[in-house]
Amino acid sequence: MKKLSPPLSYAIGLLSRVLFSLLFATCRLEIFGKDSGAAHKRGRTHGNVLYVTWHQRLIPYIWYYRFKEVVVMASMSRDGELASRYVEAFGWISVRGSSKKRGREALLEMVPYVKKGHPAALACDAPTGPAYISKMGIVALAQKSGRAIQAGMWSCDNHWTLRSWDRTIIPKPFSRIMLMYAEPIHVEEGASREACEEARQLLDDRLNAMMYQADRYFESGVSDPRDIPVPTPVPRPDPRDALQR
Repeated sequence: MKKLSPPLSYAIGLLSRVLFSLLFATCRLEIFGKDSGAAHKRGRTHGNVLYVTWHQRLIPYIWYYRFKEVVVMASMSRDGELASRYVEAFGWISVRGSSKKRGREALLEMVPYVKKGHPAALACDAPTGPAYISKMGIVALAQKSGRAIQAGMWSCDNHWTLRSWDRTIIPKPFSRIMLMYAEPIHVEEGASREACEEARQLLDDRLNAMMYQADRYFESGVSDPRDIPVPTPVPRPDPRDALQR
């Protein structure tokens, strides 16, 4: 696929910043569980956590953490180039790589940023799927940086769905949006391969449980989505559905 010229990709990034800023300015935002990350920063690591969500749910977080110098990985593809320009337009730092190409090098490039105090963010399912199954990269970054993983999820009451592999959703103007966070997951530097896999599976369960709660929040009548009971075992979302009702 032909690459975009630098001027064109830069212009697309600026345009997306304007459009999404206008969009989110019309929306009403509710936040649940953010104090868990703040408490963690004052606790064990004295540094920033690694924010993680699914590809489908990444867009609002880029706006919410605008100009916070968050470091993020974007793939080497044309879509990755557009994503890189989008996040950079909001003041993020983009490192290029993915699980398929230059992934290890990109993770190593992220580590110094995180150790200097930059927050980091990853969409932890691979750039081309399968959706809702995390890769080991975020666990490796947690090991190498000494920072914990904090799962984040969002949903809204009115949205568009893109025809992408991950069915990315974008809130419509004047939507109600909720953001929620889970307790951080700690990965010790010397953790075994089995312990790392347990952390990865725990992350998947937390993200999918949060998605289950978030997507039912606006119809539930409860004041806090975390009060919505989640079936056991945690159901894996259906990639064909945009919101998991």
